[in-house]
Formats: sequence, structure tokens, C-alpha cells
Amino acid sequence: VACAFRSAGDEAVAALAPPPMRTAGRRWTATLQACTIGPAKRAGLHVRGGAGVVLDRCVVERTGGPGVAVRQGGAVRLRGGCALRGCGGEGVVVSGARSEAWLAHTQVSACGGPCVDASGGAAVAVGPGVQLESGEEGGGGAWAWGSGTALSVTGPGTRVSAASTYALLSDGGAEVTVGDGGAIVQGGLRGAVAVEEGGLVCPPPPGRWVGPPPATGCFVWSGPDPLLAA
Repeated sequence: VACAFRSAGDEAVAALAPPPMRTAGRRWTATLQACTIGPAKRAGLHVRGGAGVVLDRCVVERTGGPGVAVRQGGAVRLRGGCALRGCGGEGVVVSGARSEAWLAHTQVSACGGPCVDASGGAAVAVGPGVQLESGEEGGGGAWAWGSGTALSVTGPGTRVSAASTYALLSDGGAEVTVGDGGAIVQGGLRGAVAVEEGGLVCPPPPGRWVGPPPATGCFVWSGPDPLLAA
């Protein structure tokens, strides 16, 4: 409770489940409450190998890489008013089969990559009460890549905004859904984004596009970008 984690050389916090836990398919979980994570040279929090971490009322900031990285079957839950800001990479990046993330009552802003990025068969649920804010220089709202990847955005009180690139993106067969409950999406869409009854998508302001961020990290862009060709 109320701890501070920072690292000048690597990740600030790393969670890896012991081998017996990973083999048995059980989830080892740690909870951090009202903690500050960062600055860090790489990720603020890295969860992998079947471990689980709950962030409750925590702040992740000033990271060289992603704010939170979840890989190799790890899981993370952000709740209670968490804030991720000033991350050099994605706000939350989740990759690999059985890797999972849930965000509720959390704000992600001012990141170099998408606020939320899912790939490789990961599952991510965004909402309720989540604010994903990608500004003029931001890397996007919530993006998903690859067959088997699932990303859902639901309300109430959830808002995904992108001023200069895609608010929601589905590429390579990923499933992206805006559910009911009043979630608001402000910005462009790319790919097969399903909007259920009760979901709301607002058109982006015209003439402000600068295209996607560079193809680095977990980004796997396939096909020409119609916005850049326009």
C-alpha cells in the first residue's frame, strides 16, 4: 500500500508466476494499492508467465516503454481510479494467447503508442468509467491485431478519443466491439469494428489526420493505410 517503484535501468515492477503455478494453470495474483510506478527506463509494470496483478488507485507515469505490459498468459486488472500517463510506448499492451486485461475507472493519456494495444490472441475489456485519451501527438485509442484477439469497449462513463489517428482499430481478424451502456468513441475507425445497440461512435474532426505511429514494438500494420493515401 502507498509504495513507490522506480527504475533507471529496466522495468519498475515485474511479476512472473512460479513454474508450478504456470504448469497447473493456476493464477498467482498480487495487489498494489495507491502506489506510484515510474519513472522507469522500460515498462512500468510487466506481468507474464501466468501471473496476475491488480492495480487499485495506482499511478503509472514517465516510462520509456509501455506503462503496463502483459505477456505469456499474464493478467492485469486496473481499477479504482488508476492513471497511466506520459508513457513512451503503449499505455497498456497485452499480447499472446491467454493474456488478459480489464480496465475500469482508469485514465490513460499522453502515451507514445495506443492507449490500449492487444495482439496475438489476447483478450481486453475496457470499461466502465475508462478514459482513453490520444491527443494530437498520441498513438491511438484502443487497437487490436490478429485472429483470436478480442477487445471490447463498454460504458457507462467510458470514452475513447483520438485527435490525430484511429480511436479504434481492428486488423488481421481481431474482434473489436463497442458494447451497450453509453460508451463514446471520438475519432476514426479502421477495420471491422462492431457497434452494438446502445454503443455510440462520433465522427472525427476533418483534416486533422497524421496517420498511425511508426511500425515499432507490437505494431504489425498490414495493407496500405487509406488515410495516408488520401
